[in-house]
Order: sequence, then structure tokens, then C-alpha cells
Amino acid sequence: MEYLRIAAALILYLRKQISYPTGGTWIEWRETILPVLENQIDAGTINAAINSGKIAAGKIKSPETLHNLLSDISIEDRIKITEIIYLFRIIDEKRNDYIPDTFNVEAWGKLINNLGLSDEQNEKAKHRSNEWYELKKENRFKTKVYVPASILPISLDFLLRCIVLFAFQSYGMLENKNIGPLFIFTQVVIIPLLIAAFAIRRDREISQYGQYLVSKINIKNIQFKIKNSAWHYLFIFILTAIGSFVPVLFSFEELPLALVIALFFIYGIYLMILQTNFSKSKPQYKHIKLQLEEKEHQELSGELNSDQNDEEIINLEVNLKAENERMDAYVIEAALFGALAFSGFLQIVSAGDFSVEFIDSFNRHVFLILKAIVNPAGQNVYDSCIFIFSNNGLMVLLCYQALFCSVFFLSVIGSRLRYSKLTDYVDRYLQLAKSLNEKEEFLMQKENKNNSKVILYSTKIQLLLREGYKKQNEILPIMEFMKFFRTLGISMFFIIIVTSGLFISPWLSAILFFVAMLSMIYFMLGSLKAAIKSFYITMQEFYYRVDKPVHWICWSVIILALVLRTFRLPLGGFIMAAGFMFLFIHYLMNLFIPIIFDFDHKKAEDAFGSHSNFQKILAYLFKIALAIFFLGFMFKALHWPGAGPLLIVSILMLCAYFIMVKKVNHGPLWIGYLLSIAISMSFINIIFKMQHWPGNMYIPYVAIPLILITGAVTFLNRDKIRPIFKRTVYILCFMAVAFYFNYTRESIMHLNLNYDIYLTQKKKTDFMNQFYDGNGGIQDYLEMESDSVANFLNEFNQLYVQVERDQIDTHLLNKVSWDVYENINNPIVLNAAVNWSAKSIEGYRSWESLDTYASLLYKVERYEEAKPIAEEAFKLGNQQDTKLLLDKILLKLQNTADTLKK
Repeated sequence: MEYLRIAAALILYLRKQISYPTGGTWIEWRETILPVLENQIDAGTINAAINSGKIAAGKIKSPETLHNLLSDISIEDRIKITEIIYLFRIIDEKRNDYIPDTFNVEAWGKLINNLGLSDEQNEKAKHRSNEWYELKKENRFKTKVYVPASILPISLDFLLRCIVLFAFQSYGMLENKNIGPLFIFTQVVIIPLLIAAFAIRRDREISQYGQYLVSKINIKNIQFKIKNSAWHYLFIFILTAIGSFVPVLFSFEELPLALVIALFFIYGIYLMILQTNFSKSKPQYKHIKLQLEEKEHQELSGELNSDQNDEEIINLEVNLKAENERMDAYVIEAALFGALAFSGFLQIVSAGDFSVEFIDSFNRHVFLILKAIVNPAGQNVYDSCIFIFSNNGLMVLLCYQALFCSVFFLSVIGSRLRYSKLTDYVDRYLQLAKSLNEKEEFLMQKENKNNSKVILYSTKIQLLLREGYKKQNEILPIMEFMKFFRTLGISMFFIIIVTSGLFISPWLSAILFFVAMLSMIYFMLGSLKAAIKSFYITMQEFYYRVDKPVHWICWSVIILALVLRTFRLPLGGFIMAAGFMFLFIHYLMNLFIPIIFDFDHKKAEDAFGSHSNFQKILAYLFKIALAIFFLGFMFKALHWPGAGPLLIVSILMLCAYFIMVKKVNHGPLWIGYLLSIAISMSFINIIFKMQHWPGNMYIPYVAIPLILITGAVTFLNRDKIRPIFKRTVYILCFMAVAFYFNYTRESIMHLNLNYDIYLTQKKKTDFMNQFYDGNGGIQDYLEMESDSVANFLNEFNQLYVQVERDQIDTHLLNKVSWDVYENINNPIVLNAAVNWSAKSIEGYRSWESLDTYASLLYKVERYEEAKPIAEEAFKLGNQQDTKLLLDKILLKLQNTADTLKK
């Protein structure tokens, strides 16, 4: 692909010489060159070569540099380069805003001369480029045949989830908190794996059958496309909404809104991937033939006689008329039924107790809100907002909106009168001109061309046409006026519908607003797609250039954090968080970089391109998994909550990638199987170790020897194995050895090589083993009032409480305090736990920590102190358990007050 890299560099060099912007031409050229070369080269390689060309273009500083760039290029490659840069010029000249004679002909001539081709070769290259442009414009590089999509994979996914849910419910297992993780694991891991296996197998079978049909049709360059209808996307939206709402229904605790929104997006993306990549239905031979015949008929590829021409003109005219009539019917029906529905709604609203006082109150509250926006000091707008969104306020708001909507549409209707008057003038001038033209032609046939009447008629026709053009120009502002107020009217109508939804539910109003936004996006779809495509290409070109420097900068920041944390220097934790966050963003930004395969991934005769798409999905999966893994590692090293789920999800994604992707370029199959098993076992070992799951003591005895043996096999067969697998195996071998020793394991997990800190952490771990028994419960001896308990409390305070502020683990203090509250009645330990809980809320007052503190104060009978803490906890968390605690505290205080009165 050297010729493409140089061609891209030359085009970008030429762009610098042109005095007007050519950004749109550059993007269109990139889109055109992809189908030109895709039959020979993968799209990722093409994009990579173009991006490399952009880097090379920045190094062309002089004609000598340009000559050196072309010095070692063969004549065949020079012809290809000429064809490619000719394509850029043709695209530039064909664009709508192109101004003739603005192309820098001198720079173009020098560039063509540097390529050193003959005139004949240049003409052939230009002709070839013109053919490419015409093929792209007519979309004839490949014959696209659409195959209807199937909803089988997403339906099966939802059905399995329902079956699992009902199965757990029928046996009452959802009420058992110990079974909860199993249910979540089934929903998040097992079902997606089963559906993915089913979808991939089904996809391959259909692809093979599709290629069999292509061989029977005997037409080259057929490309199958999955065709999803609007009903499919609506079905996905419904399944996503239901699937996101189900956890809210069966959860024992109220789920945060942010979590529900995250579930909605994650499940929606999962279903969209299934539907857009693995939902093709089995193609039918007759359906394919019908599409090919219709395509051939529309292109009119053969020669037609006069009768056939007339027939095609009539067919096109009938089709156009039918489409216009259908469009008019849609518009009339929409306006009629929309107006009818809204008039019925207004009639229902007007039947209520509605008075002028409501309007006065509404105006006053709107004034107060506006005043608070201008001068917020001392303005309390809460009551005003409550009134506006009450039923009375919404009715007044609808009145205003209906009035504005009516005046907008009336403006459109009123402008129609002047529009009709002007079109009458234009039509009058046109008919007079046609009449005079007939008389002129009649005289020209009978008399001399220079007859005075002929000249007079010609002058009158010219005057009439001139007046007609003037009136036509007067129509244009009216059309803009109508378009503007029509848009305002439609927008206001949507606002009325959304406001009306508030009478029923804010959620219904949100759904209506979502539908309105979909309508607006649909009308802006073309420009939106162009903007997204332009942004994607810009980011691709930018990040391809800075990928490696950014990668090394991220790791340099992490190494700096390691040094700072090791020597206990300030900002170590902050710099480490920044380094891993940059690394997380870096791997996400890597999704813009085109996928380049270092192995033969294309299966011959793959019309769907499914195999290639599947390999690209795996490559993107790997990048996303790495991003999530480094984010989870940062959370783990900094002891932030959420590290476990992030690491589990990322490692499972990595396992899926290393199992499914090709591992060996050439050689025996057993090496690939060994790599899959060894790498997966190593990742499973990491999960069990990090999460302290049962069995974590035994898995290393299998995983570590297996990965070390695999490391030796990899080294001996290094020429046959893909580079990424070699690096992964070597890294896992190092990790296996490092994790064998406690010091290196803890140093890696906490990114800190300080031995004193390791000893302190080890002491804390050993101490916690004295606090909890083997089953996770608190040791029984803490119920006794003995010296051992006093020593325990003293040592606990030294390790976890009497330390620097940034070293206090508030999450651990809250957990231990709650465990003491639930299991211990010893007053000495309870009073110590009160102090621990108070310490845990100094940095961050969450409802959980406040609830723990209030519970402990209640248990040690300090009710006056417990009351405000419980009230604050209930205000923050709105939990039923906290409300019960608060009621018990108030009851105790009331009983105490009654006792004192007596």
C-alpha cells in the first residue's frame, strides 16, 4: 500500500497549494477510494495507509523533498498514484460550490510532471478516474441485495431472561441474598454467551447458504445487506425499556436513577449489536432475483426504442404521481387526526373548573420565576414551580401554547393568499408568452425571419418573461416565510403534546418528548450523518498520528506515580489516577483507529462479509476490555468502590476475545487450543484471587503451571504465533511468578514498591483475620470484657483510626461498625464502634454511613444524638429501614419524656 500512502501525501500537499477549502472534497475522496480498493485490500489497511500519507505530507517542505519521495517508485505505482490524485481533482471540480478557474493549475502541472508519465498514460489515468467517479456516483461498485432482518436472536435473548427470572421466582430464590449473585451472573454472563454462540453459528450457516445462492446467480460483486425496518428498532426500544425496568421491580432496594439509565444504554447497545450484525434471515433465491431485475430495470442499462422510451416515461410519471398523492394523503391524514385528537383533549380539559384566577396566578408565578432568574437573591421559586406543573397551571400553559400554535399556522395560511396571487401573475405572463410564441413560430414558418411582427413578438415575449421572473423572485421570500412559521407551528404542536403528557405522568411526557426528538433527528438525518462521518474521519486521522506518543505518555505518568507512591511523595495517588484515566480514555480513543489484521482473516467467497465483521467486533471488544480493565485496576489500587465489577467484566471480555480470535498464523491446531485454555485459566485465576472467591487457593495449582508450560511452547513456536498472543503469554508468565510472592503481588495490586507499606498492609490483613472467623462472622471472644478485647480495640485504633486523614479507609470503618452493630452486644466494643463510625463520616456523609452511626447510637441508648443523624440519613437515602430506625428513636424519646413527666 505504499502507492496509496504516497498518493494521499501528494493530495494533501496539493491541498496546501489550493487557495480555497477542500475539506469536503477530501472526505468524499476517502469515501470513494474505499470501494475502489476494497476488493484488493481490507478497509482498515486502506485507512491506515491514508493516515500514514497525512503524516508523510507534513514532511514535504520543498520540491526536493517531493522528488525524493517519488524517487524509488515503480512505473506501475506511479500510474496508480496518478489515477488516485486525478480522482481527487475530478471530485473537487464536481462539487456544488466549486468556482471555475480556482484550481491551482501551476501546482497541479508540477505535481503531474514529477510523476514522470507520458501524455498517453496521463489520459488513461484520467479516464480511469472518471470511471471510478461515475461508479461511485451511481453506486455500482457492488450490487447490493437486501436481506430482511430477523428478530430471532433478540427475541430468544429476552425469552431466556424471562425464563430465568420466572424460574428463580418460582423457587423463591430471589429472596435469598446469597443466590442474588448467581442470578445476576446468569443474566449478565451466561445468557449473553449462549445467545452469542447461537447467533454466531446461525450467522455462519446463513452466510454459507447465501454464498451458495450467489454461485447460482453467477453475478460478481454481490453484497448482501441486512435490512432492518422501523418496527425492528421499535421492538428493540421496547425490549430495552422492559429489560431496564425489570431490575427496578424485583430489587429489594431502590436502585439509583443513574444505574437504571446505565442499564438501559448497555442493554440497548447489546441488542443493537445483535440485531445489526447477527440478525440476517435466510435469503431466498426468487427475492434476490427480483431485486436484481428491478435494479437492472431502474438503471435502464440496455438500449430502448421509441415505444419503450414512451413506456418508461409513462411509468416514471405514474410512479411520481402516485408518490406525490401518497405524500399528500399522509400529510392530510396526519393534520386531520392530529387536530381531531388535540381538539378532543382540549374539550376534556375545558370541561374542568377553569377560571380567570388561574391565569392571573399563573402569570404571577411565571413573573416570580423570571424575577428569580434575573435576581436570585432571596427568591424562593419552589412554590411557583409547583403551581406551574400542577393541573391548573398546565391548563393555562396549554392555553398559551395553543394560541401561539394557532397564530403560527394562521401565518402560513395567510401567506398562501399572497403566494397564490403571485403565482397567478407568473402563470398569466407564462400563458401570454406561450401564446405569442405560437404566433411567432407560425409567422416564422410562413414569412421571413426578419419580419417586423416577428421582432415585435420576440420583444414582447422577452418583456413578459422578464416580468414573470421578477414575480417568481418575489415568491422566494414568501416560501421562506411559510417554511419558517410552519416549522414554528409544528414545533409548538410537539410542545403541546409533551405538555399534555404531564397530566398523566412525567414519564409519559418524557416518552412523547423522545418521539418528538426522533422526528427532528429524522429531518436532520442527512446533515447529522455527514457531521458524524466528518468527525469520525477527523478523529481517525488525528489519533492515528498521536497513538503511540499518547500510549507512552500514559505509561510514563503511571511509572512516575509508582515512584512517588513508593517514596511516599505527595500527589502519588492523584497522578496514578490521572495516568490510568488517560490510559482508559486512550484505549477508547483507539476505537477510531482502523483495524489492521496481522493474519489472513478473509474467508473466500464471503458475500456477507460476516467473517471480517466478526473479527473487527473482536478487535473492538479487546480495546474496550483493556480500557475497562485499567479503569478497574485504578479503582482497585486506590481502594475505590466498584473495582470488582469493572475487573470481572473486563477479564470476561478478554477471555472471550482470546478464546474466539485466531491465535496461530500457521502450524498445528493444538497450539491454539493450548493458548486459549492457558490464557483463560490465568484470567480466571486473577478474578478468583482479586475477589477472594471460594476455590481461589486451588486454581493457581492448575493455572500457574499451565501458563508457564504455555510460555515455553510459545517461545519455541514464536514464528507461528501471532504477536499479541506472544506478548500476552509472556506477561501472564511474569504475573504468575510475581503473584507467587506476597510482596510482589501486593506491590503490583497497589502500585507501590515501599516495603514498609507492604508490612503495614500485611499487618492489617492479619489483624482482620483475627477480627473475622473463617465463615465471615465476627470472632466470639469480642463479646467478653477481657484484656484481649481491650488490646484488640487499641490495635484497631492504631491501624485504622489514628492515622493520617488520606489513609483512613472510610468504607472499611463503616463495614466493620455495621458488623459490630449486627453481631456484638459488648458495650465496650459498641462504644468503640461508635467512634469508628463517627470517623467514617468525617470525609463523606453518605446515607449508609449515617445510618450505621445512628444505629450504633440507638443501640448504646444515646437517642438525642441519634435522632438528627437518622433524620439526615433518611433525607439522603429515603430508605424504609432508616425510617423504621427513626420511628424507634422517636418512640424511645417519647417514652423518656413521658417518664420524666410522671
